[in-house]
Amino acid sequence: MTDTPRTRISDRDLRDKFNNNEGGYPSKIATLLKRTIYNELASPKSSQVPGSRSIVDRYYNEAGQLVMTLHYFLKPDGTLGGSGKMGPKELLVDDTIYFK
Repeated sequence: MTDTPRTRISDRDLRDKFNNNEGGYPSKIATLLKRTIYNELASPKSSQVPGSRSIVDRYYNEAGQLVMTLHYFLKPDGTLGGSGKMGPKELLVDDTIYFK
């Protein structure tokens, strides 16, 4: 089995691919297997509400292939901090992993 090709792109281009309705990535989250790879208190430098957590989740399809890696801040009340959206770090598009 060959490794999935990886291509570095800008943060903006990665966000555009994530938010593009054609990919439907935000709506796929509920159908994918989630694995949390980082969950720590947010750094004071991140300007988040005290007690917020910085979390990175990886999402996999049924075949075990990585579909996306997302970072977000979770406030103590359970709502998203920062921009109020999850930020993609890696994204599978047409058999290529794009990352920033």
